Amino acid sequence: MQEKPFFLDENCRTTQCIHDAMMPYARVQDDIIALGPEGRPVERIPAETEQEAKDALRKVLHRLINEEGVSPDDIVVLTPTRRKSIWEDDEQLGNFILTWDLDTEMSNAIRVTTVHSYKGLETAVVILTELDKAPDEIRDQLIYVGLSRARNHVVVIGELPPPTTVEQADESASLTHA
Repeated sequence: MQEKPFFLDENCRTTQCIHDAMMPYARVQDDIIALGPEGRPVERIPAETEQEAKDALRKVLHRLINEEGVSPDDIVVLTPTRRKSIWEDDEQLGNFILTWDLDTEMSNAIRVTTVHSYKGLETAVVILTELDKAPDEIRDQLIYVGLSRARNHVVVIGELPPPTTVEQADESASLTHA
């Protein structure tokens, strides 16, 4: 078991636009190329308050499902936190019901879960929310994982924080270990 790890340098899962958005949050030294189609740009919708975020999510869901024909099964809302999340189980947003049950069979149900819980899974559309609630020391990792769960499209509701610089990461690590 002394072999060097095998580095994957080709991204076959996401579009090039998603790849370009997520790579600044990756902590890799080697180049990774995106082999997928160009795709849609990552969509960013400002929302400063809880009500603005809920209105934005309601409108995005309506547009994606009713106007663009995306199946509710192909959408997941990701947040960095469960306990402090504004998204409540069985909350109704327009014609849609939010559920924290990833295995739901309800029609018009939109799955909501944490980025941690969705690691290793994927779906066509990811809606990232509440990124301001991500702990500073793992924020970049959560954003990278959240973005990389989408195959075709990402919508960010609220602010997409800039990636932490190497200097900021080093400083944060030294404060954490002090």
